[in-house]
Parts: sequence; structure tokens; C-alpha cells
Amino acid sequence: MNFRYGPWARTFHWTIALLVFFMLALGAYMTKGIAPDDPIRGQLYNLHKATGALILFLVLIRLLVRFNNEPPVLDDQPALIRVGSRLNHYALYLMLIAQPLIGISLSQAADRPVSFYGLFTLPKLIGPQPKPVVENLAAAHQIGAGILVLLIALHIAGALYHWLIKQDTVMRRMAWW
Repeated sequence: MNFRYGPWARTFHWTIALLVFFMLALGAYMTKGIAPDDPIRGQLYNLHKATGALILFLVLIRLLVRFNNEPPVLDDQPALIRVGSRLNHYALYLMLIAQPLIGISLSQAADRPVSFYGLFTLPKLIGPQPKPVVENLAAAHQIGAGILVLLIALHIAGALYHWLIKQDTVMRRMAWW
């Protein structure tokens, strides 16, 4: 009986987690910590957009891995915890797909192409749009970041609950040790 995720699933989980934390910090710095006329700002936005596209790509691969591999069995958990955990995971996956798509659409709607680390330009999802559409996409991207923070906090709280309070094997399912 398998109680752990495989090495690929763990690698994707932790790689995506690190990239998302980096992106949240970078996004906060870009919008609040750097002057609008700072010459490095454009480079930070390009890094943010390329890393968002990378996260989207990795999440889609992670989902393929997930759908082609049986998840590890859970210890005996109450139904409320199982359902809450599952809903949080689905919401995380949804936001990890939606947030980069909104960001890419925002950039393209503002007539700014999205370069993948200077290697190639992403295909257009949307053409240039009027200012109100761009502003709505920007607001949706900001709201999405807040939702992601909330979902991540719930995910971490659940992991800590299992590790520190219940002291069961749930935390070891995705751990490297």
C-alpha cells in the first residue's frame, strides 16, 4: 500500500511552491517596492511574466502526472478533513492555472508581448484591448494573488495541523525525508 507521492509529484510540488512564493514576493515588490520610473522595473515584469508562464507549464505537467498516477492512500481521516483538503487542492490547481492565464492576458491586452525568458514569445491569447478591459484584468490578477495567498495559507495550516497536532503520516506524503 503506497502512502507517499512519487518522486516526480514531490519534485513538481516543491518546485511549483518555491516558484509561487518567489512570484508573490516579486509581484508585491513590483507593485509596491519599486518606483514606477526605475529602469529595472521592466526587467522585473518580464521575469514575472516568464516565471508565470513556467508555473502554468509545470502545473499542467503536474496534473498529467497526477491523473496518470494513483494518489497515495490517506490515513483514516474524518470526512470533513478529506473533503476540505480535496477542495483546497482543486482550488489551488484552478488558481495556479487561472492566475498565469489572467496575467498573460493582461499583458497582451495592454499590447505587451510575453517573452519566455527571451527564448520565444508566447502565442497571443488576446489582442490589444481598451483601457477598462486592461484595468479589469489587472484587478482580477490582484484578486487572484490574494486568493492564492489564502489557499496556500490553508494548505500550510492543514499540513502543520497534521504534523504538529495530529502527528500522523499525512505530512510525510509529500516530504523529502
